[in-house]
Amino acid sequence: MTTINQHKIRLRQLLRQQRQTLSTTDRDAAATMIARHALALPQWERLSSVAIYLANDGEADPLPLARRALEQGKQLFLPVIQADSSLRFARWEPGESLIKNKFGIGEPADHIQRVTAASMDLICMPLVGWSSDGTRLGMGGGFYDRTLTSASDTVRLGLGYNCQQNDDIPHEQWDISLHWVATESGLHQCLSAGTAT
Repeated sequence: MTTINQHKIRLRQLLRQQRQTLSTTDRDAAATMIARHALALPQWERLSSVAIYLANDGEADPLPLARRALEQGKQLFLPVIQADSSLRFARWEPGESLIKNKFGIGEPADHIQRVTAASMDLICMPLVGWSSDGTRLGMGGGFYDRTLTSASDTVRLGLGYNCQQNDDIPHEQWDISLHWVATESGLHQCLSAGTAT
C-alpha cells in the first residue's frame, strides 16, 4: 500500500468520525443551509437536470435542495452503479420506490432509463472530505472519478460540512476536481477547478 493510500485511509477515518459526531438536529439544520447556498450557484437558473444522491453514513442530505429544484421545474436524477463501477443516472422524485444496490443504497428501478453524466447539467456529490482547490475525498470506490472523465461541461458540486474541509487531502492524477462546495456556512468556489459554464 502506498503512503498516499495510507494517508487517505487515515483522513477518511478522521473525517468520517468528525461527520458522525454531528447531531441529527445539526445535520438537518446544515442540510437546509446547504440548499440555500447551493441555490446561489451562478448557473442555477439555467440548470434543467440535477443529479443528487441519497445521504448515507452521515453525509450531507441533498433532499432540501432536491425539493427546491423540483419546485423550480428541474428534473432530478439519482446515480445507479454499473457493472464497470461507473455511474449512470436515472430520473427520480422523492417518494418514488427504489431498489437497494450492493451497498444498501436505493436506486431507481431497472426499467427507468439510465443516462450518462454528460447529459446532466449539475451533479451533486457526497464527500468525506474536501479541500479549497476542489480535491474531493470520497469513500474510496472511485465511482464519481470514473464517471466524470467524459462529463467536462457538467457542473460538479460537493455537498458537505465545514468540519470536512481539509487542505491536506492528496490530489492524484485521476481525481476529478469539484467546481464548488456548498456547506452550512456558504458556497465555496474551488481554486483549481475553474468555473463550469
